[in-house]
Amino acid sequence: MAKMVTNLANSTKWIAYIPLALADPSLADIEVNLTEFHIPPLEMGKVETSFKGQHYFLPGNTINATTKENTLTYLISDDWENYYALYKWTDNMIAGSTMLGNDSTREDGNEFEENIPSKLIPIKVFLLDEFKKPKLKITYNNCWITTFGEVILNFQANPAPIAHQFTFAYTDFKIDKVDTLG
Repeated sequence: MAKMVTNLANSTKWIAYIPLALADPSLADIEVNLTEFHIPPLEMGKVETSFKGQHYFLPGNTINATTKENTLTYLISDDWENYYALYKWTDNMIAGSTMLGNDSTREDGNEFEENIPSKLIPIKVFLLDEFKKPKLKITYNNCWITTFGEVILNFQANPAPIAHQFTFAYTDFKIDKVDTLG
């Protein structure tokens, strides 16, 4: 298992922990400093009922995320290791894929690469307080990168940190109170 790559900047208040070694033991787990992300909205299911001729909506028994994708913008480390690790995870998702034909058809007729589920991993985002202590953890389950964004490089006399963006899909997420990273 590769060692964890960490790049903790002083000015960010959000950290994403991505255990890439779960998808590929040759990759290091990474923590990236986020400069931008959003917490997806939730939609409460509802049930229509009537009483004395009036129609009412009551809370249903489901809460669903209205979207199953999220975009994270993070700071690329000086050694570019976090960028490269995310690139390799993306690249490995399709390496050796048989999704476009041949004998990967399931009984329901849908094509499916059998090793894809082992490459789906959780992404954990930690919200920090002003003292850099974690307060909330948002865990996105069964994630995979859907868009690996471009990197714009330009010369500057006083170089600024380089940011990169990627979009990932997930099956569900949950929010927990925490007091430690992990």
